Amino acid sequence: MLPQKKLKAIVQLLDDDSVEVWEILKNVIVNEGQEIIPYLERHWEGSTNNMVQERLETMVHQIQFAALKSELTLWINATDQNLLEGTIIIAKYAFPDLDTHKTSQILEQLKEDLFYLDIKSKQPIEQIQTINYTLFNIFGLQINREDYYHINNNCINTVLESKKGNPLLLSIVYLYIAQYFKLPIFGVNLPQYFIICLVQNEVPVFYINVGEQGHIFPKESIYKFLKKLNLEYDEKYFKPCTNKDMILRMLKNLWYSYGLINKEDKKDEITELMNLFEHKK
Repeated sequence: MLPQKKLKAIVQLLDDDSVEVWEILKNVIVNEGQEIIPYLERHWEGSTNNMVQERLETMVHQIQFAALKSELTLWINATDQNLLEGTIIIAKYAFPDLDTHKTSQILEQLKEDLFYLDIKSKQPIEQIQTINYTLFNIFGLQINREDYYHINNNCINTVLESKKGNPLLLSIVYLYIAQYFKLPIFGVNLPQYFIICLVQNEVPVFYINVGEQGHIFPKESIYKFLKKLNLEYDEKYFKPCTNKDMILRMLKNLWYSYGLINKEDKKDEITELMNLFEHKK
């Protein structure tokens, strides 16, 4: 990090009206990375100048966004993309100071509840029924129908805390629990909706609508769903998708949600994150 005296001198110039000076100062500070954030936050608390506070907030956000892009790039290029890790990375966009410990605690409690119900000794269909009972009847997980497109429905931390979310995030919670107990359940990337399926011998046996309390349904129902949307048959709508597909869909959902509240700057940043998936090394 920059020497304390030099850093103090730079920050004291943030009240300069010159746009050119501001751009130079911003680039110097942003290039320092995350280590400088606590210093900037302390200076924000001690300032009464609105322009200085806004500039400090801008620099903190740019530093955090750059770190997020790096973290997501590493995740995309990893040989094995952990779904929960990817989900947490995306949640950090809306909640840079996300308490991952609290999120992990809630998930650990759900696993403990299922251990108590002796899920490992049951047959697959019974295991699914037990997970359904635990997630929807005991924990109370449900779709946020009152505010379906809210930003928080796309973030794992707020979904677990409020127990409300969109079908994708509910499915991700379900997948985390099911796959922990080695159930062969995977996500299915349907248009306009998200479901999961149980796979045996590399073939989906049946599908599960997590948005409807874990309702189980056959392949034929997907045909009807596609017909209702006037979409032609495509094998990808029936097969498991990848973890990268799910994280990319999370970003698309966030992009749409920010658009509804006219946050064009946020949409532009989300687009940057989505573009990372097209430039995998």
